[in-house]
Amino acid sequence: MFRRLTTEEPQGNVQWMHNMTGIKNREVYLRDYNGEGDLSLVDYCKKECNERCDIDIDVGAEEFGEYMYCGCIVAQFYWIAVGHAELRAHLSEYEDSGLSYKEVKNLQSLNRELVHVIEYTKIAIRNGLDLGYIHKCDSSYVWYRKVIEALEKVRAVK
Repeated sequence: MFRRLTTEEPQGNVQWMHNMTGIKNREVYLRDYNGEGDLSLVDYCKKECNERCDIDIDVGAEEFGEYMYCGCIVAQFYWIAVGHAELRAHLSEYEDSGLSYKEVKNLQSLNRELVHVIEYTKIAIRNGLDLGYIHKCDSSYVWYRKVIEALEKVRAVK
């Protein structure tokens, strides 16, 4: 059994380290910054750029990253925080799923298999395959069976 790393109510330094950022409405936030609630990463970096570099960046969150390529400490912090928030969001989704690492690997393998089956099926349909009637002697039957087997595996996972 794994120990969950993401939480909405971190306790202690280690949990805060793992949960210091969050994403809301496609924007990164520094969670409970200085005990004053969540602070927009963009607002924080704008303030730091103004104080440290005397630069006033007046753009929205969507465009802000375009100004963070100067290599200064604020830009480095910005990209580290964005990366942290995205990783935390993906990890949280995984932890919420309740799937084990092995189950996730099996799903990834199944997904690759499904992609191949879908591609084979598209080719077969383009070449005149009628999925409504396939005889077992027909060479298309192999593709049809792969589709059925893949769908059964997906249903079994659910």
